[in-house]
Amino acid sequence: MAASLNPDANAAVRAAIDSAIAERGEIGIQVAAYHRGQLVIDTWGGIADPATGRPVDGDTLFNVFSVTKAVAATAIHIQAEKGLLDYDAPIADYWPEWGCNGKEKATVRDALTHRTGTPQMPEGTTPESICDWDATVAAIAGLRPLFPVGSVPAYQSLSFGWILGEIVRRTDPARRPFRGVHPGRVVRAPRHRRSLGGHSRRRRGPCRQAGERRRWGSQAARRFPVCQVVTQYCSADS
Repeated sequence: MAASLNPDANAAVRAAIDSAIAERGEIGIQVAAYHRGQLVIDTWGGIADPATGRPVDGDTLFNVFSVTKAVAATAIHIQAEKGLLDYDAPIADYWPEWGCNGKEKATVRDALTHRTGTPQMPEGTTPESICDWDATVAAIAGLRPLFPVGSVPAYQSLSFGWILGEIVRRTDPARRPFRGVHPGRVVRAPRHRRSLGGHSRRRRGPCRQAGERRRWGSQAARRFPVCQVVTQYCSADS
C-alpha cells in the first residue's frame, strides 16, 4: 500500500464498491482519488471480463466517456482567447457547410451549450466510419436539427467533439487537424499512460482492456454512493 493512502478512506470506498457490486448491479469498479497531489484512495473490485472471470485490478483499463468534451471545449476557448473566433458568431462563418437545413444561425456558443438542435449522429454511423474525420464532419454538417436552434439544450453526447473540433480546425490559420492545433497546451501529462477510449490511473504495469462494456443511464446514479464516500474523505481537509 502506498504511503500516501488514507487507510480509513480506502476501506470506506472499498466497502462502497463491494456494496455497489453486490446490491446495485455493478460489474466491476476501480477508484483512485488524489488530494493535494497525493494518492489517497486506490481500490477496486468486481470482474473485468465476465467471459473469463478475470477480476478488476489496479491496472485494468476502463472506458471513460465525455471527458474529451472538456478537451474540445478548452480548445475552443483558446481559439477565442487568441481572437480567432467569436462565441456569438454563427458556426457557418467559420464552417460554411454547416449553414444548411435550419442551422444557419447556430452560434459557437450554441455548440458549447448543446443548443444546436443536433444531438444525433448521422444515419449509418458506425465505429469504423467515425475514424474518418472528414467524412464524419461532412455528414454532421448536413444534419437537420431535431429542435429549434438555440431553444433547448439537447445533449450532443457523441457529436459534440466533432462539431467543436471542426470549428477549431477551421479557425486555425494553418488548418491543422484538431489533434495538432494545441499540442501540449490542452493536455499535457507525459508521465501518465493515456488513451481517449480508456484510462488506467497507475503508471506501472500493463494496461489491459476491460472486456465488459458498462451499462450506462440508470447505473450512473447507482454509482453515486461511491462518489459520496470519496467526496467525504477528500473534502474533509479542504
